[in-house]
Amino acid sequence: QGNGWGGGGGWPGLGGCGGCGAPCSGGKDSGKGNGKSAGKAPAKGKGGKPTPVCKFFLEGRCARGSACTFLHEGGPDDEDSDPDMREIHAAIAQQGKSDAAMMERLQREEEERHAHSHGPDSNSDSGDALPPPASEAEIEEARQIVQKAQREAVERDKMKVKAKTANRDDLQAMINARIAMK
Repeated sequence: QGNGWGGGGGWPGLGGCGGCGAPCSGGKDSGKGNGKSAGKAPAKGKGGKPTPVCKFFLEGRCARGSACTFLHEGGPDDEDSDPDMREIHAAIAQQGKSDAAMMERLQREEEERHAHSHGPDSNSDSGDALPPPASEAEIEEARQIVQKAQREAVERDKMKVKAKTANRDDLQAMINARIAMK
């Protein structure tokens, strides 16, 4: 495949000349009827007949640009009348449609994942497995940790009450006792 400016090919998916179905000479530029002939009398093709207008140019899809052997006249009268620019804009528009479709698909997939992870089925067994039940030794260790924390909380409360009325030596003794408990 070529690049659309001689030798066949063209922009993928855009159609037009260059081996993509347009009635062109396949890369042979006779100089007749290309975009440079505007303002001149109609160019003559075989047998003295006027060269036909490129139907792909009229649709803005001619991939051959100025190398096309058919007339590029009578197209839209706007800033994008250059066939090369039109084909570039068409390629950009096509890519934009493709990007939008992909973004829409990705958003749908993400919404589906979100619905599955937070939906009514979220309590099913398909999620993360629970850890195995604790052994007797682990339960006893946890019980001892909780009891120790409760004793320390009671001691702290007692120390707070004493600290309000204690002198400096008493405060130092409480600090030393607290350090010794750890």
